[in-house]
Amino acid sequence: MLRTTLLVIALLNAVALDAEDQGGTYVIAHAPAWVRAVSSALPAAGEGEGSHAVDILLVDDQSNVATREHYTRVVMQVRTQQGVQDGSSLMIDFDPSYQVLVLHSLEVIRQGVASSRLSRKAVQVLHREADLESFIIDGTLSASVVVQDVRVGDVIDYSYTVRGTNPVFNGRYRDTFSCGWHVPVQKEHIRVLFPRTRSIHWKAVGEVPQPARTESDGTTELEWTFADLKPAASEDLTPSWFVETPWIDVSEFAGWEDVRSWALALYPPATLPGALEAMVRQWSRERDGPEQRVRAALDYVQQNVRYLGIELGAGSYAPRAPAAVFETRFGDCKDKAYLLITILRTMGFDASPMLVNTSLRSLVGDLLPSPSCFNHVIVAVTLNGGRVLLDPTESYQRGDVTRRFVPDYGYGLLLARGSEGLDRFAMHQGDASDLWVEEKFTVGGRAESTRLNVLTVARGAAADSLREFFASHRLEEISRDYLNYYAERYPAITASGSLATEDRAESDEFRTNEFHTMESYTISGFWTEGEEKGSHVASFYPDVVRNEIPRPHTLVRSTPMRIDNPRHVVQKITIDLPEPWKVKAVDRTVATAAFSLHTTIGASAKTVSLLYDYRSGAEEVSASAMPEYNGAVKKVLDDLGYSLTWRAPGADRSSGPADPMVSLIMVLTTVVLFAGALGLYRWAVHARASTAIVSGAVLPVDETSSPKGLAGVLVLVAIGLFAAPFASMVNLSRLLPAFEATRWHELTSQAGSQYSPLRGPLLLFEAADAVATGLAGILLLVLFYQRRRLFPPIYIWVRIAGAVLVLVDSIVALLLPGNEGRQTAYSQLAAALVSCAIFIPYMLRSRRVRNTFVR
Repeated sequence: MLRTTLLVIALLNAVALDAEDQGGTYVIAHAPAWVRAVSSALPAAGEGEGSHAVDILLVDDQSNVATREHYTRVVMQVRTQQGVQDGSSLMIDFDPSYQVLVLHSLEVIRQGVASSRLSRKAVQVLHREADLESFIIDGTLSASVVVQDVRVGDVIDYSYTVRGTNPVFNGRYRDTFSCGWHVPVQKEHIRVLFPRTRSIHWKAVGEVPQPARTESDGTTELEWTFADLKPAASEDLTPSWFVETPWIDVSEFAGWEDVRSWALALYPPATLPGALEAMVRQWSRERDGPEQRVRAALDYVQQNVRYLGIELGAGSYAPRAPAAVFETRFGDCKDKAYLLITILRTMGFDASPMLVNTSLRSLVGDLLPSPSCFNHVIVAVTLNGGRVLLDPTESYQRGDVTRRFVPDYGYGLLLARGSEGLDRFAMHQGDASDLWVEEKFTVGGRAESTRLNVLTVARGAAADSLREFFASHRLEEISRDYLNYYAERYPAITASGSLATEDRAESDEFRTNEFHTMESYTISGFWTEGEEKGSHVASFYPDVVRNEIPRPHTLVRSTPMRIDNPRHVVQKITIDLPEPWKVKAVDRTVATAAFSLHTTIGASAKTVSLLYDYRSGAEEVSASAMPEYNGAVKKVLDDLGYSLTWRAPGADRSSGPADPMVSLIMVLTTVVLFAGALGLYRWAVHARASTAIVSGAVLPVDETSSPKGLAGVLVLVAIGLFAAPFASMVNLSRLLPAFEATRWHELTSQAGSQYSPLRGPLLLFEAADAVATGLAGILLLVLFYQRRRLFPPIYIWVRIAGAVLVLVDSIVALLLPGNEGRQTAYSQLAAALVSCAIFIPYMLRSRRVRNTFVR
């Protein structure tokens, strides 16, 4: 029924036209006589070399204030096959409740010859409701014109006029003309005609030259002509308030006071229906304090009047009566604001509408005063001596009204008598978006499963968003999506419990705007094989924080980049491990003008803790600041994440290249020790045969006494000397895998399961000890069979040095985490001390030793 009425209105409006052909919702007629023809240079036909599918040769916009007509002509050339697809279907929108579409011409020019393609068969009127998904019905119709037989190189030239203006403006004129496009435009022409008796203002947003102004026969004319307009950059994350392409505002409103007076008339004092008035009286009696009464009114409108806008004609600006909104239980922002204001005024509060723009925000202050500067209505109420802003469309807000989030809209127009100009927002109101995500991993052994529990605490605006998300989707669907989110990192993950939620804003116990979710999972195969055989790795990454950091596709920009602000997100990862784990403590902050990220990493006993604290700092990053921003983001992303490498003692080790620095140290150590052993041998050979220095005493040689020769206890000494080099080789082979690059990094990096600051020095010490012991054994073996006089004292010093080295090694080993190597250290130290206790006295007191080693 409603649609039929709209069609009848459009048909009646069309009767007044001098039409060549008429239809129910549009007419085909000549262009109005007041339109001035504008020439357009036609390029040669053929496929173009440009990067655009269609080249715009002419955009001609002419507006006649007196006749309420807006004429448009577009001339474009199809350059590619894709351009044939794009350019052969035209779409023209109009509101049939107060507008009539008049089609003038549609020509295809091929090789300089024009042919008309305009016919009623080519036109279809569609009722598409493009904003229906946003719950807005505006009644707009679209005339779809299909151009037949279009080929690459053709020029399409079409024109039309839309007659009629929105009656809500009471005959006052306002319009906007774009002076730039995202495609190149060869020529653009803008012309505005209005009677000299009417005061029409214009203002440019962006760089626009002064118009040519002429007056004739009581008519004033403003005219702009542009040539060779370059396309505006199409870059992602560009703020909606940034002027990508300039435009011209034209308005008959004299100033903001004029706009306020016009808008105030749309919100006259109203009364409530009896049923609602009774509810209001009950709130006034039962609610303690003014804040609780305001909250009762706001909760009712937010939660009981669903969002739906019927914005037909004047309804695009004028609200419906509060009684009608209450009866139908639906309305858009202005309807719900009007209802809330009426309720609050009935309760004795000073409440008024405030017009804001959710997209342009602070740019509103630079615009020409006009109703079209605004696209949203909120409510300002005086509460406890201060102003509190309320948004009745936010159905999922909870908590105290003074803490409910309202963004920084930049400027707002308060519709209250006595107000002047625009109201400037100092900042946002209430609790901004605050999110805490804690992932707790209870890690089993390498073959055991791991438990993951996730707690999400959303506060303020984040709680509102999460509450709406859960109310708008099935819990089973959300649970599946959450599970698959973690399955990207942990393929063998299963849910070990149901996804649970807790709305603390609905609880009298907490009285805060918080929304909690609790998840629990079991992960099999949590440890994955590392690059080195026998090693296992577990990785952790703060995806929630990472997703908060804007990363545009266009890094080198000519436009600013938008930041979601204000925003505070903390992600904590707690890892409970099956054994003690030492990590290097990290406490670093990366701060930019756009955001800051504070990272804290630490461990206590078996628990490793990772904390990432992200906080936004601005709403945009300028194009000139993008290089610095990109560098900071790269640094942050490179540092994000953490890996733990677990390798059990005694695991098989695969061969691989040694760490270069360790290799260099070992080579230099071997060279030094070999040179020392060689020098010691030469000294022993050339020492005086008549003396030997042992503990500073000179021992006489008894050449006549017996026994002598390599027999007796010296056989045991010989066996020990033979075994020493082989034992050193075994010890060194046991240590060498630890010096492989991957294994060395595992043992000496803070993320390793066996990490200790002493481990690296201890390994190098033990390797040097093994080399020194082997070389000393070879040296002593040579001196032994050559029966050198210096064999006994050198043997004694080697034994003492060996015992000292074993003692040092044992002490350091005991300082390592866990019980690792303690038993071995005890046994090695005991063996060294027993050996010293037996063989050192023997070398000092044995006559066989004295009589045998005489060279």
